[in-house]
Amino acid sequence: MTRQALVTGGSSGIGRAVAEELVRRGDSVIVASRSAEALEDTVALLERVKTCGDQHVSWLQLDVASEDSVRAGIAVALERLPNLDLLIHSAGVCSRAPRTRSRTSTGTPRCR
Repeated sequence: MTRQALVTGGSSGIGRAVAEELVRRGDSVIVASRSAEALEDTVALLERVKTCGDQHVSWLQLDVASEDSVRAGIAVALERLPNLDLLIHSAGVCSRAPRTRSRTSTGTPRCR
């Protein structure tokens, strides 16, 4: 069964490896990250490992630290893959700054 997946942090590391494995298994994948250049490289790799012609492989520039970016990115992802089955969240944010607690616009707690 072909699945549809969105992989954050998909331009490098674990996210890229997960995206590659999903594509090798025949799934359609959108990789998301902040770096458009790295995403283009990743999609070029994924295109080479596709197992069938009807697999969808694309990239989406998105910053998981920005609620607005995430909302806009999800809307675009659902236009491309309307039956999204999987969300693999592999993006990470690393900072040496002290963490502060706040809330999203919907009231969900968030650490920054």
